[in-house]
Amino acid sequence: MKLSGQQHKIGYWGEILLMLGLCLPLLWINVRDSHDWGGDFAMYLQQTENLVSGAPQTSTGYVYNEAYPMLGPKVYPVGLPLVLSPVYAVYGHDLQAYGRWLSLWLIALGLLMYRVFRLQVSALSAVLLCLIVLYNPWTLQFKAEIMSEIPFGVWSLGAYLWFVQGKSNGSAVLAGVCGGMALATRSIGLALLVGIALFVIMGWGRRKLGQKALIRGGIAVGIAWLLSFLLNRLIFSIPSGSELYQNHFDFASTGQTILHNTAYYFTVLESFFRLKMGDWRFIAVLTQAALLVFTVIGGMNRWMRGLRLLDWWLLAYVGMLLVYPYQSSGFRFLFPMIPFLLVYAVEGFEAISWAKIYEVPRPALIFALGLIILLQYPKGIQEVIHYQDVIQGGPQQATPKAAFHFIQTQIPEETVITFTKPRVLAFYTGRKGFCNPPDDTAEEVKASLEAKGIQYVLWEPSLHNPGLAAFLKEYPIEEVWKKGEMVLYKKLENR
Repeated sequence: MKLSGQQHKIGYWGEILLMLGLCLPLLWINVRDSHDWGGDFAMYLQQTENLVSGAPQTSTGYVYNEAYPMLGPKVYPVGLPLVLSPVYAVYGHDLQAYGRWLSLWLIALGLLMYRVFRLQVSALSAVLLCLIVLYNPWTLQFKAEIMSEIPFGVWSLGAYLWFVQGKSNGSAVLAGVCGGMALATRSIGLALLVGIALFVIMGWGRRKLGQKALIRGGIAVGIAWLLSFLLNRLIFSIPSGSELYQNHFDFASTGQTILHNTAYYFTVLESFFRLKMGDWRFIAVLTQAALLVFTVIGGMNRWMRGLRLLDWWLLAYVGMLLVYPYQSSGFRFLFPMIPFLLVYAVEGFEAISWAKIYEVPRPALIFALGLIILLQYPKGIQEVIHYQDVIQGGPQQATPKAAFHFIQTQIPEETVITFTKPRVLAFYTGRKGFCNPPDDTAEEVKASLEAKGIQYVLWEPSLHNPGLAAFLKEYPIEEVWKKGEMVLYKKLENR
């Protein structure tokens, strides 16, 4: 939306200040001094430390298991460590400092989402749509995780807005810089570049876009690729995305993967609005169904009118998710696309001739629907706030801290230890961590340990690993340390 005149400028900045004020509570909600067992955060923090100290990004202590690629790649792209590095440089590995910093990024994401929504709906409706995303209990819970999705969303929406709202080559350069940072943060940032390329090429081929748009697209895509290549490959020597994730794919079963993932992500999208309503749960069920239907209708409606950049990007992004054989991410993989999915939902809502059914203006109907959704949040928000000071099940609990301290002080530095969360162990102990595929048999676990020359096993029964449990039951080994149910074992020779 183009603004002109002093009155419009005041209105624009008033809207931004309103959004900023509504976002400020995010700086205090669910900022924790503990983290769960997820291994991604430990890898990101180790790479952040490496970046600041000048160590190679690949020096993580994580012993990659070719037979278990879905646990995580050998190393992550450098984008998130770059974002986190100022915090580490000033505060060290302070989880609350990281939490506040990522909360600021979430606020920035909210402001960018507002601009995206403002292109489609009134100011009040755009504010409500932002609040629906930012104060959803899932988002408030997720913001405590040290993960890449929120910064990725900021860079991605920045690239999108610079490209669609700018007309000059300079704005294409800025779109390329943001796109490059998105690709340097998550490999799926490639979807943005594919979306821009398809948008300008198809538009130019159908004579809907001129040569200038084609040039702007080339500038944006070229700079994005160049910046990502410069950061990930030349400066920090990180393998390409294809090298990092090639072992994840079984191309013989791609069709089955797409079918499974389609059903999975429909369920995941619905779960974003699976809210705790007690006896009023039927309202949440109706909301889920309505939003899902409106999103599908809106998408079909837009596609029939002609694909724009938003549509090409979303299709490329979702297409990559559907062929990626991983079904444990929950909503977080879809989170960067939630603004566009809500744009689809609004379009689907508008496609129905409500004015012929009810004598109510369109903006009032959108506002009413948004309000109905927001009124379902209080119980979930209260629960998040209530538990934010509780230490999560993870490395900050007393028993794991004691185990890691023992390993750090009593086990030789070059030792490789098998643990269900090897990247967490490596980060907190400075020792090397390895993990077997959880569905391995006891014999397969034994063979993999012997192949790697691994003698130590750290066992935590709350972490799912039936293969390791079977190995410990079938092949008794020496108990080195124990506290509660957490045990460090050493494998006996010839056993």
